[in-house]
Amino acid sequence: MIGHGLGCILGGCLSNFLWWCGRCNPRKWRHTGVGFRSRHWLNKNPCGLFCASATQFFICGAGYIVNNIIVYPWFGFSWKGILIMAVYNTLLFMASLSHYQAMTTNPGAVPKNAEPLPMLTMELKKQGKPVPKCRRTGTFKPPRAHYDSQLQRCVVRMDHHCPWVNNCVGIGNQKLFLLFLLYIMLSCWLSSILLLAVWLKCSNIYRKLSPRIRKKEEKIRQKRQKQKNIRCGSSVRTSTAKYRPEKPSKSRLPLRPGLRPSVLLTYPWGRGGVPWVK
Repeated sequence: MIGHGLGCILGGCLSNFLWWCGRCNPRKWRHTGVGFRSRHWLNKNPCGLFCASATQFFICGAGYIVNNIIVYPWFGFSWKGILIMAVYNTLLFMASLSHYQAMTTNPGAVPKNAEPLPMLTMELKKQGKPVPKCRRTGTFKPPRAHYDSQLQRCVVRMDHHCPWVNNCVGIGNQKLFLLFLLYIMLSCWLSSILLLAVWLKCSNIYRKLSPRIRKKEEKIRQKRQKQKNIRCGSSVRTSTAKYRPEKPSKSRLPLRPGLRPSVLLTYPWGRGGVPWVK
């Protein structure tokens, strides 16, 4: 149990190390952020980074547990086990990749020099309305755009700020966020089905519902009973043979004049090691 726990922790740490090396490189860290001049997008909030690392840790931990505790002890390296492992690990890999891309993609933050389209400007002039601007950032506020207090940016088609993704979900990363949820949902369904199958196989419910299993168990029981009977019979034979009195055997012994050799008896031998009868 301790070994499985350490393996799960090491897998999660390895996953976090890989995406930290890819995005938090010291050369890129200076130009990484959510500001107007940032080249690479990443929210540097410590709580958000911790939640994102925990998400990657949970994904790797789920893969380690399902592969080493459920699938391998049950199927081994058979074609069924390899197929289940391949499908499940592919779902987890795609979920991890989608999570990373959703976290490091600009959700649709409005740039500082953004201007409305000419058609929108003409419509606003006809209606006698000024060009809408964000009160906090001072930039142009497109339709269906909202201000995110975590990023301190105005995001187009903002849905919500997800702490597990450590980013706001908007028009730029909405597809990646939905893919991340889809892969996580499919992997959860597959792991739940495997857990249910293992529980049914280990319980008496599956044996009662499946006549094939009952027949197989009956054959195994009969085979074991036969083997037990054979062992008991052989032990009885050996025990009777052990305590069976020895049959007198005739042997050719040296003869004395006027004497004949006696049959070998069970009482102690005579003088000289050979019994004689006159």
